[in-house]
Amino acid sequence: MEQESNDQHHSHDHTQHHQMMIRDFKKRFWISLIITLPVLALSTMIQQILGFQFTLIEQVDPFILLGLSTIIFFYGGWPFLTGLASEVKQKQPGMMTLIAVAITVAWGYSAATTLGHGLQCGGHPTGSRCAVQRRHRHQPGTWRSADEPVQDHRGHQCPVPQRQIED
Repeated sequence: MEQESNDQHHSHDHTQHHQMMIRDFKKRFWISLIITLPVLALSTMIQQILGFQFTLIEQVDPFILLGLSTIIFFYGGWPFLTGLASEVKQKQPGMMTLIAVAITVAWGYSAATTLGHGLQCGGHPTGSRCAVQRRHRHQPGTWRSADEPVQDHRGHQCPVPQRQIED
């Protein structure tokens, strides 16, 4: 009889814990979704797709996006990041590890390209937008001269070295 009572109590606690986790995930999802709306509004790719242009402060927008994305990453991703720590500690990587690694890589890449956009590497910008446009704008085997600059996501000129572009 006492064992049955303990089993019911344990089952009840486990069910309540899962219900609490589901409520927490839903809350994190909705709050992250709301924070995502200004991220989408400031995103040049979304603006191009939807055919509008909106800028708060041109030089600051990337950092606003990075700040909002960082909030989304840590707030929305916290259950996955703590799950990663738990799974690694138990030496049993699982779904939380997979999701945490994926969101960390995505956020890290975004942060690196935002922070590195104005940096110079070998005399050329390291910003991913310039690099991506340089790589995809021309056919393999074509030549570019230095007097044919590529524009970045805001219309700024990205210097392109004179070289043959290969895929």
